[in-house]
Amino acid sequence: MLIKRICNKLSYLYSKHILRHIYNVRYRNYGFRCEGVLMNCQLNIQGAGHKIHIGKGCVLRNTRIEIAGENHTFVIGENTKFYDSGRIRMGDSHGVISIGRNLAVSDIFLTTADVNNKITIGDDCLISAKVIVRGSDGHSIIDDSTGRRINPAKDVTIGDRVWIGYGVTILKGSVIGDDSVIGTNALVSGNIPAHSVAVGFPAKVIKENISWKEERIKS
Repeated sequence: MLIKRICNKLSYLYSKHILRHIYNVRYRNYGFRCEGVLMNCQLNIQGAGHKIHIGKGCVLRNTRIEIAGENHTFVIGENTKFYDSGRIRMGDSHGVISIGRNLAVSDIFLTTADVNNKITIGDDCLISAKVIVRGSDGHSIIDDSTGRRINPAKDVTIGDRVWIGYGVTILKGSVIGDDSVIGTNALVSGNIPAHSVAVGFPAKVIKENISWKEERIKS
């Protein structure tokens, strides 16, 4: 029990003082808790009211976390690994990026850029390199006849045990069901049912009633 209290205290001091010194973090009325390991990462966090939590056993390598605005939530579950690189960008206010437990990520870019915009990734996913997930277009498209914006942000939901291949782009409003596979260079812009394989530009389902395993099984 004493050892556990000492470890918890050291973790608290590390996240409060050492990270403040190493990374470009502006502390102003927000909570930052890191229980994992950040290797060659850059943090640029501005604004107020943010909640940032990197879970136990996480390892992030060469990752940029850029948060501006107010009241964002960024959470990574336990034992998730960013093996090569990553970029997280949140703008405006009240955005949420929630990444589950036990993910293996090669290289990913995640961005929310609108009020109440949310990206959710479930547990046990396998994500290859050059993957982009966008909850917003980032800029406004205006209907000239009304003067109104016609491209609002939409949430993105990726289920548990989803395998996302190299170069996949997942656009706003996409929902990918559990245990699905998204093929190389696919463009996802809608709903992909659970237990299916989707490929192409735009992505279309080519096989249903599937599951997948990380290990290679001999035929």
